[in-house]
Amino acid sequence: MDTLTSDHANCEMSARVKDVLRSLMIGHWKSEPCYQHQNFAEHRWGHVKSNLEWLISFLDVDPDCWLLALNCACSVIVGSAAGAASVP
Repeated sequence: MDTLTSDHANCEMSARVKDVLRSLMIGHWKSEPCYQHQNFAEHRWGHVKSNLEWLISFLDVDPDCWLLALNCACSVIVGSAAGAASVP
């Protein structure tokens, strides 16, 4: 079953969205408030952000080139994850 993952925001979902998710048999999982380790997307973004800041400071990149540095950091993360997945 597919799952929609979201944080525990107050502006959650309308009844119509819940009906559509139910009719398509899509589950809804919400992380608990004050437990940041449950929100995987924000955890991954924090990892990307720290790698981006390290890359910019290590290579002494012009701050206006942050998008290129972000692309490089994400490419390295995706490449290393793909390599780790194929290791037996």
